[in-house]
Amino acid sequence: MTHAIPLQTYNDGDVFDADAYEVGTLVIFRVESLTGQVDKLPCDIPSLIGESLPARPFDVSPSFGPTSTTETVRANDISYFTAAKWGIVSVDKARRKRLSVISTGLVDRRDAKVIIASPTLFTHFSPVEIGETRHYLRRDDERLERVNALDVVTYGETEKKARGVKNIAARLSFLQR
Repeated sequence: MTHAIPLQTYNDGDVFDADAYEVGTLVIFRVESLTGQVDKLPCDIPSLIGESLPARPFDVSPSFGPTSTTETVRANDISYFTAAKWGIVSVDKARRKRLSVISTGLVDRRDAKVIIASPTLFTHFSPVEIGETRHYLRRDDERLERVNALDVVTYGETEKKARGVKNIAARLSFLQR
């Protein structure tokens, strides 16, 4: 896959819910975050209210290997981060659907295989409201995070279909004996 052609695109105001998709559904999305200690900024925050915002990145193109969709900017005690990420609908031990995520920069292609450089998948909240800003507070740092765009690039299959294929394969192997 050189380019990911979206089967479905989610934009501002749309909601992606992992529960509405089969396990194995693959998505690419663009996330951005602002992290830091607001009280240490050398500016008057109330004076910024109403100012125009910079253009938001909407590109969700995948990257493989040495290319990267990540951008980080640091100024004083504030960090801005944006990246395209791969997500796959999976289930946890309690059989609840979730969106497991990895940075696109950790995914590479070799021949017909897709290789993940890091075995760690992170869970992203679901449902995901595109364009909604979420606020997190951890110790002294605050973080604002939002997903700007999301593309569904592959639909998963129902477990019944997958089981049916296994049963047919088992029957065929039995017939060969």
